[in-house]
Amino acid sequence: MIVELLTKADFDYFKHELYEKINELRNDNIYSPAKKWLRGKEVESLLNISNSHLFSLRSRGYLTFTKIDRTIYYDYEEIMDLMDSEKVISVNKMKL
Repeated sequence: MIVELLTKADFDYFKHELYEKINELRNDNIYSPAKKWLRGKEVESLLNISNSHLFSLRSRGYLTFTKIDRTIYYDYEEIMDLMDSEKVISVNKMKL
């Protein structure tokens, strides 16, 4: 049986590497879901909008969708593209 000793420095190094990896994974996935297609409730939650507003976006052609049986699915990437295309740059004009 081989016994290996770990020092406090080894533990601190491991802790630092683990912390860095967790933060990297968290930052990569903070706004991206694990799946490509989202249901209506997920889109409402993601955009913080009501069901009627989601219906309005869909009916006016802002969001395309896929309907399978009675379930409507939305493409996550398309939602993000819509958000990017609707960005407004605000410039505050202050009197000096």
